[in-house]
Amino acid sequence: NSIQVRLVDGPDYTTGRLEVLYQGVWGTVCDDSFGNVDGEVVCRQLGFVGFNSYRSNAYYGMGVGTIWLDEVHCSGNEASLADCYHNAWGNHDCSHSEDVSVSCQDVNSAPVRLVNGGVNFGRLEVYYKYTWGTVCDDGFNMDTADVICRQLGFPGASSYSNGPNTANGTIWLDDVRCNGTESTIAACQHSYWGHHNCDHSEDVSLFCHYAVVDINGLNCNFETNFCNWNFPSGSNMYQWRRHSGYTGSSSTGPSHDHTYPYSVGFYIYTETSSPRNFGDQFILQSPTVHASQSFCFSFWYNMNGYTINELRVEDYSTNIVTLRGNRGDTWYQYRANIASGNHQLKFIGVAGSSFTGDIAIDDISVTPGLCDGQVRLVGFNNSSLGLLEVYHNGAWGTVCDDYFDLNDARVVCRQLGFRSVRTYECCSRMGSGSANIWLDDVRCSGNENSIGQCGHGGWGFHNCGHSEDVGVECSN
Repeated sequence: NSIQVRLVDGPDYTTGRLEVLYQGVWGTVCDDSFGNVDGEVVCRQLGFVGFNSYRSNAYYGMGVGTIWLDEVHCSGNEASLADCYHNAWGNHDCSHSEDVSVSCQDVNSAPVRLVNGGVNFGRLEVYYKYTWGTVCDDGFNMDTADVICRQLGFPGASSYSNGPNTANGTIWLDDVRCNGTESTIAACQHSYWGHHNCDHSEDVSLFCHYAVVDINGLNCNFETNFCNWNFPSGSNMYQWRRHSGYTGSSSTGPSHDHTYPYSVGFYIYTETSSPRNFGDQFILQSPTVHASQSFCFSFWYNMNGYTINELRVEDYSTNIVTLRGNRGDTWYQYRANIASGNHQLKFIGVAGSSFTGDIAIDDISVTPGLCDGQVRLVGFNNSSLGLLEVYHNGAWGTVCDDYFDLNDARVVCRQLGFRSVRTYECCSRMGSGSANIWLDDVRCSGNENSIGQCGHGGWGFHNCGHSEDVGVECSN
């Protein structure tokens, strides 16, 4: 009763559209009644260690030709999809728009985390078959510790131990021995998953190097990897993905990276389809960096989808900006001034109420000094309204109200991270400055990423007094 199955047209060999070989012909499987248990049987038949998720509605593209199976119902104990209940071969009421896709978990992609400690230390746990479990210290050494710390995004290990930081529940690994070149603990030699002669008093704890690097360690265009950015220990399975071109998700996500049409490059995005739930967080964090002076931190973002939730950017636990809501399939740049000192920056994408909530990021960059052309609203205890000031040539200055209109205000609000403009005011009604008047005769089309990209009379050229300073009120 065994048949061959395969996953095709996905991002890698663990994921793709499910196809079965019957009577010498490959065909697809309809998503009617297909569920997690059926996906588990498929992944087990393929030899993977676990099942991640399934996708309906031809998520990885529509197949062609035969649809072999419909109304598949597995109990979970079957060795082959052919052993599960289903309609007769080729008997279905589907089209290829209902082709099901499956994502399996490979042994070489088992996540790890450090718990009951700090950012860089704690009890080691590994995720396998939907369960977090511990690692026994038998055979454990510094080469193994280095591999795990590098997997977590640290440069290496300082030490390891066992003892008081113990857990209850599953012990997944014992006799782990890495040679030091592996990229993940799952690639190291070990007793098979769940096979051990330990108790939790032998649980391994790790202390990883917590390196402080120069601010240039924040730069990343995601063309080949995540650079120095990593997924923190304790984050859930739903992590940022690198991608080029259209994500394949219906009505959400970018169609290309922000450099298109001049080039076609990679970006990263959150995949918010099932089994992700509303409020799930996708966390990407930087190493700890040290800045000897203030610097300009910038990135591009795309928030396209009717159920977009929010993207938070934080420095340690301090909020830099929260970007909310659907902004269409358009890339926007956000820039922020960061003070000197030590910093660890985080992007936290929050899943919306359905699959149309993918958030994307591209081209993170830093430059020494404050962001030239940066804007702020001052004079009120509210960051969304006030006198408009712009930073140029080392100083803040105001903007004259000549020709200023809603298009100009819309660009200012977007530059500040807001979705829209509520209003603007002429004639210093939201306050007046006392030093530079930097801009006059500003004319924006409304699509610019910053006010400096708009037409204007030249930096510092004006025929205004501060009685003509403009104010803006923004809204989410």
